[in-house]
Amino acid sequence: IHYPSPFDPNDPEKLPLIKYFFTMTGFDGIERARLRYMIRSLGGKYSGHLSKWHTHLLARENGKTEKFKKASQWSIPIVNGLWLSELYLGNTCALKQPLEERYKRLTGTPTIDHFSFDQIFVHDLLLPWSKPIHITDEMLNSAIHRHNDQQHTQDMNVNHDHLKIAHHYDKPVDSSIEIPVPTDESISIMLSGFNAKILNHYETVIKSLGGKISILPHTTTHLIMNRFLRTEKLYECLNYATYVLKTTWLDKCHEEKRFLPIEETDWILNEETQPAENLFQRSISKRLERQNRLLFLGYTFFLTPSVQPSPTILKSIIHAAGGHVRREFPTIKQLTTLNEQSNLPNCLIISCDSDRFLLKDLQKYTTSDFSMKILTIDFLLQSILQQEILNLDLFLLKI
Repeated sequence: IHYPSPFDPNDPEKLPLIKYFFTMTGFDGIERARLRYMIRSLGGKYSGHLSKWHTHLLARENGKTEKFKKASQWSIPIVNGLWLSELYLGNTCALKQPLEERYKRLTGTPTIDHFSFDQIFVHDLLLPWSKPIHITDEMLNSAIHRHNDQQHTQDMNVNHDHLKIAHHYDKPVDSSIEIPVPTDESISIMLSGFNAKILNHYETVIKSLGGKISILPHTTTHLIMNRFLRTEKLYECLNYATYVLKTTWLDKCHEEKRFLPIEETDWILNEETQPAENLFQRSISKRLERQNRLLFLGYTFFLTPSVQPSPTILKSIIHAAGGHVRREFPTIKQLTTLNEQSNLPNCLIISCDSDRFLLKDLQKYTTSDFSMKILTIDFLLQSILQQEILNLDLFLLKI
């Protein structure tokens, strides 16, 4: 049984949470999965970690978790599941500021039901179900045949789309690979963050100008995005692409019927800073200064089970940056022995709040001369965004 919702997922620009970014604390299992489904269905973005650019923290109860403390410290609104449930059912009044107290309540009597809702929000959607549906055997058999035919067609399309737009690195990229240099004859463009209709439009534009559609980050010269979105393609392409640009550049090229030189105003800006800054041009310059040496070449990581994004995506991001990912938990020697060149442990652990209990035994190896450092996912992602190995102490997870 699914919640009924008045919003059309095929019209993403009209979804109410298109500009919102969430994480959660205290929810597990089916509750966590249900909330993530509602966030995605309403156009919102979700990550397993909390950072200053998140717009909301979904909390099950008042707590002492690191996320709860940081959200309060950073003035990030903390809401219960009821807030999201009512939004999903069409109550967009929940977005109004200041938030109603019932959306902020996490304790008290009666106990908060994070998934309750007033049927008034979905009365029109539920009304047809109050009457019995009469289905003949002929209608049922016809529906089953149509479903099977559609399922077969969808399976064929899914396989094709996967080959077209999805690529994950299952091993580190060869460090000797030649980074593509854009010329008028060799422009290879990857598109990220678009729905199917807009994606098809820009693919047609690129092909009409003589460019190539790239599905592999290490063959990409230009990454085109509508706005600053933290996508897998962005993190992977920053290790190879020469430009990260707005769609307006492609629009101008389309009008002139040729690829135009890149101007300062064509770059995607980091809108999370005030004023917005050209983060990507600066990051790519750092990479070029080190002669395109992959950022995590020689680094090994171990990912604990609950780290988000998914292991498949994170492994691909690490491999694209030249790093290795261990499947087995590292030995104490690997965790305590420093690499002579980087002066960092031979293996770095990336973890999250949900997995801290798995790492408590490591505390006993911390001494006055050595500190066992467990890192949050932000270390990995922020280092790639800035194309430099950032200070580990800024991204420590307390265990």
